Parts: sequence; structure tokens; C-alpha cells
Amino acid sequence: MLHQFLRPHSSLLLVAGALALAVSGCSAEGGPNVEVTSLDQPVALPEWSVFLNEARRIGRNGEVYYIVEMDIPILTEGELAEYYQERLKGTARKGVAHLYNGGDDVWLNDDELRLRYCVDTGFDAAPAGGRTTAEMIAAMETATTAWEQVANVQFTYDPGNNGNCGVASPIPDALYIKVSRDDTQNGACAFGPQSHANWTCAGLDGNTIGVNDSSFSAAAIPGVMMHELGHTLGLHHEQFHTQGGGCTASGVRDVTASVDLISIMGYTSGQQACALTTPGSVLSPLDGWTMRTFYGMPAAWYVAVL
Repeated sequence: MLHQFLRPHSSLLLVAGALALAVSGCSAEGGPNVEVTSLDQPVALPEWSVFLNEARRIGRNGEVYYIVEMDIPILTEGELAEYYQERLKGTARKGVAHLYNGGDDVWLNDDELRLRYCVDTGFDAAPAGGRTTAEMIAAMETATTAWEQVANVQFTYDPGNNGNCGVASPIPDALYIKVSRDDTQNGACAFGPQSHANWTCAGLDGNTIGVNDSSFSAAAIPGVMMHELGHTLGLHHEQFHTQGGGCTASGVRDVTASVDLISIMGYTSGQQACALTTPGSVLSPLDGWTMRTFYGMPAAWYVAVL
């Protein structure tokens, strides 16, 4: 689906174009600047040394990034080489995505920039040792900021609606997310952007992140919320990756070429002996890459070419 990869917003289009690789797509003769029409089709590219030499760079926080597909940054030369090989083969898909109606279950029409959320005051009624509403608010701030820093998504906190944020509360609109206490769950669960289906657990409406109040420590809950927000943005569990995750599932597709053992979307335990042994408690570099393939990079990343 081409829209996932070429999505700089109009106000950034000129800047993004200036940052694009000179060889984002090439003709059989090796000429530059041929429009990429499908990332799932093999393309003719110049020799690797030429491709590397002509790659444009941007600078951010002291790091140098390569730019491909108009707005997807790549940090290392090794990752750029992986991308190069995937483009040659027509397999340039960068996590594991949930599918819906034949495409990736992601937000469309810039809806990912208009997401709002509340946090259930019911967390404060939890038994001793459970997470408080204040802890959940802080965890969501950490989690939303983490995703906003690596991809062009935006979450707005709506504290005025916290008192109407329980499992049974109605949502104001389809772009609204309720973070609700739900002790019937074994842990936490979320939903897909277009499908609004709770495909990680059952029993909740399609706009609720349900969290068992006492299942997670205060230290763990920010990572848990990063994981659940990954679902709300379109990612499935990394252990379903066919290149080493060990699980099998229908309705998903690989996004990265290989399994990401430190993905925030992995589990340390699971069914079918398919758990990842080293999932992260923060976003991995490939978590950010995957999300940028859907939504592009944050506006703050559009900086002067070095």
C-alpha cells in the first residue's frame, strides 16, 4: 500500500523532497529520480557504492540519518544496505502489522494526528498495590511521547473526560481512546485503528485500552502502555514474525525483513513456544522504523541537510 510510505504532509512536502534520496527509484539504465510506484516491485538500482555515495543525509541530535522514500530516516549504513537489498528484491517492508480489509490496519487521512485519550479515575479505587490514576496518566505521557518522537503521530490528553473513561463509558468520537481499568483482563489489551477490533483480547469496545490494575508494577506500566499504543497504531505482536518469531497467525504480515528481538511489541512468554526472549521495555529502533513506514517521520525531524 503506497500511501503508507509516501506521506509527508503538504506543509513539509518541499522540505521532504529536498531530503529525499537522489536514487529513491531508478530506471533500468540507472537514471535517478524515477518515481517509486510500488515498494513491493523489484527496481533497478545503481551499484551499492553509488547508491551509498548519493544518499542524502539529515542531522538530528548529533546523529546522521539517511533518508529514503521521501520521509523515512535510516540511522546506520548497515540498515541502509538492508533497505537497498529489499528494494532490489521488491520486499521493502519494514514489526508485524495487523491486516484489515486486505490492507494494513492503520489510521488514514491524517487521523493519527488527531487522536485523543482519557484515563479512568477508577484506577484510584483499586486495592492496595494497584496502579493509581496519577501513575497511569504519567505512563501514558511517557508512552505517547515515545511514539510521537519516532513517527508522525499525535496524542492529546483530555483530562476533563477522565470521570467518563470507564469500560462502559461512551466515546466522544471514533478517534478517541479510553484507558480504562478492567480487572477482568489478564493484563492489558488494545484495538486496531480501522477495524476497531480488540484483537488482543475480548469483551471491550473498539476504542478502549483495558488494563488490569494490579497486573503491572509502576516501573513496568510505561512500557506496557507503549506496547498497547503500538496496537492502536496498527502493530501486532512481534513473535508472529515469520522469520524467527515462532508464532503463527492469520491476518498479519511481516513489516521488517527479520524478527526484532527487542521490539516493544514482543512478549517474554506466550503460547506455541513462540515468545521472544529479549523484548524491550522501550521502543526499539525498528519499532520506530516500522511506525514511520505507516505515518512518516515527525515534523521535528525535517531539518537542514548536512
